[in-house]
Amino acid sequence: MWLLHATEGERRRVTLMAGMNPENTALEAYFVTGQMKNRTKIHISETHDWLERGTRLNDLRSFYNVIMSRQWKHITPIRTFQRS
Repeated sequence: MWLLHATEGERRRVTLMAGMNPENTALEAYFVTGQMKNRTKIHISETHDWLERGTRLNDLRSFYNVIMSRQWKHITPIRTFQRS
């Protein structure tokens, strides 16, 4: 079980969730999901509806391909800045 807390400015963005093992010594699971709608901290497990609507990653090398292959609806884009 993991504890999640979304910050105000990031709740409407695509989320990369990395879950720790029970000893908090290593990452054991990665998920790419849509926006977090909760304003408070929530406890979730691997079978939580929010994670099941996303994609579980085998490792972080697949992150880019998963992001580029999905249709992300109602997601606030990250602003890009040009260097001067």
